[in-house]
Amino acid sequence: MNKFKEGDWVRAVVDRYSRTSYMKPCKVIEVMDKYTIKVETCDTFERWEVESKDFGYCPLNHILHEGDDVGNKRYPDIEYTFVKYGIYGIIARNKILGYLETIPFEDIMYQSRFKV
Repeated sequence: MNKFKEGDWVRAVVDRYSRTSYMKPCKVIEVMDKYTIKVETCDTFERWEVESKDFGYCPLNHILHEGDDVGNKRYPDIEYTFVKYGIYGIIARNKILGYLETIPFEDIMYQSRFKV
């Protein structure tokens, strides 16, 4: 039995896929068999058949939308605004200097969706 079901949000935990790149959120749209799932990328809405062993669950607060606030582990004092997903990370606007930067997926500091 496959560990995922339709509607689950997942992301690649290996760096062997190009379009469903490492850590990019994807939605499971079909469970093909106990080893394969069909996913849709969150940014380009492309559909790909992938091995489910190479994917893990994606926390919902790790699915970014245009305008979301994010941080960068390398520069924790600078705030960024998410613009779009890239191949190896995200494109975000530096709130201090105003220019676009690429932040690798492993360096993203996700913001909590809960605000008081």
